[in-house]
Amino acid sequence: MDRRLQERLVGAATLALLAVVFLPMLLDRGGARMDHTEIPPRPRMEAAVDAAAPRPAPWSQSQEPPQAREPRDEPQSPPRKKWFAAAPPPEQQTAWAVQTGSFSKRDNAEELNRKLRAHDYPAYVRSARAANGETRYQVRVGPELLRADAEKLQEKLRRAMSLDGIVIAYP
Repeated sequence: MDRRLQERLVGAATLALLAVVFLPMLLDRGGARMDHTEIPPRPRMEAAVDAAAPRPAPWSQSQEPPQAREPRDEPQSPPRKKWFAAAPPPEQQTAWAVQTGSFSKRDNAEELNRKLRAHDYPAYVRSARAANGETRYQVRVGPELLRADAEKLQEKLRRAMSLDGIVIAYP
């Protein structure tokens, strides 16, 4: 075979190989590539415990939170712990809030609510019937999805506004 023909064949094969390797990279415009940003983070131990806890439905801070549901007489089974599970039904969802006060007069509760909202806390007033039949007006801040976040909020309220609140289940 002629030397010149051999050089042309080797050159053509090299160009074809380079085209096969580099053309897909040049033409790919963000196809289905696995990027390091798509890897889910490793769950923390605290998040793993709270992952089994149900999540509340989101609500806007400009709106009042959803009203509490009436308790049911049906026995509830304990929640199963799963790492990745679908959200539980709304009647089983739980979150956490900080109760900053409980008042017998609605005006007192509304005054504390206004002070908290003036400092940009998502506060609201909830009425509840006490064991003696008296209506109490509870001022709460939240909700937070994780109890740890609610405890941080409790400490922040203690330092910023001198309020000793308690962390309670929401609603």
